[in-house]
Amino acid sequence: MERNSKKVQIVQNIAIVVLTLLLVTSIVFGATYAWFADIDTSTGTLTMGGGVYVTTLTFDGDDKATNGISITTPTGRGLLPGCRLKMTAGAKIEQTSTPVLLRADISVDVSVSADSTATSEEISNVSTAIYNKIIETLNSTSSNTKWRFYTSDQYFYYIGSNSVATNIGDCVPMEIDASGSEIRVFLFNSTSIDLDGEVADLLDDNFQNSVVKVNLEFQAIQYYFGSVSDYKISTISPIMNSAFNA
Repeated sequence: MERNSKKVQIVQNIAIVVLTLLLVTSIVFGATYAWFADIDTSTGTLTMGGGVYVTTLTFDGDDKATNGISITTPTGRGLLPGCRLKMTAGAKIEQTSTPVLLRADISVDVSVSADSTATSEEISNVSTAIYNKIIETLNSTSSNTKWRFYTSDQYFYYIGSNSVATNIGDCVPMEIDASGSEIRVFLFNSTSIDLDGEVADLLDDNFQNSVVKVNLEFQAIQYYFGSVSDYKISTISPIMNSAFNA
């Protein structure tokens, strides 16, 4: 009888322990669930800046925008050795909410007449000589203070009113703000280019009736670099190159 009483007591003790564990466990679970009983979500929204659009333009006598480069020679003459060219060309940035970084690429193509005996090397030399003359003139023109030519990638970069560094790669391109209206920026502004020196020497009889094309391409992108120290031409050129090649 006494042994049975002890068994009952042990069972009761075990039951009490089990109930206690269940009670503690349910309290712990209940407390854990309470952390997730209320949820609040907040959302921040950013909108990408507007697209950037650029057009190559020049101006006629009525000051109206027309596409292309204006190249003139002395009245009544074609292109001759020692001739002076006058060139006018710029970029029109369409109105946009995004600040624009701008650069320009220049190239020269020479096509000779069918009866010319000029070799491909001679044609290339003339193209290069005219190209170098254009670059040299733009770099030395005192009025052309808003563009700088970076030899590492052969582009002119628009630096606007930013300071000109001794090392051209340290110049800081200027963001063009066209948020209020379209902006017109000129690279050639009735710029005089004398085709003398090496160009005159190379233009022999084989280049009679040849055609010289001066190609100008403006490129505009939207990009943010952060601090000005990371905003130099030497920094921007590979990024712009990769952006246009993407």
